[in-house]
Amino acid sequence: MADKTTVTAMDPALQNSPISDPDEDESTVMLDSAANQCMWNGQTFAEGAMVECGGVVFECNYGRWAKN
Repeated sequence: MADKTTVTAMDPALQNSPISDPDEDESTVMLDSAANQCMWNGQTFAEGAMVECGGVVFECNYGRWAKN
């Protein structure tokens, strides 16, 4: 398991990548260099990075945060 970075709640005034609903059915995924990173409160995280916020763990997956 990758190391997790503890973060504060998303601040809407800062740049954040969307959070995917685990039950969300997406038919298309854009694969480009911008999609291989995520933003959390203006901080950039690489594909596969994990953050923890309030006891919930999220993983950067194709430019979106997925709940683990």
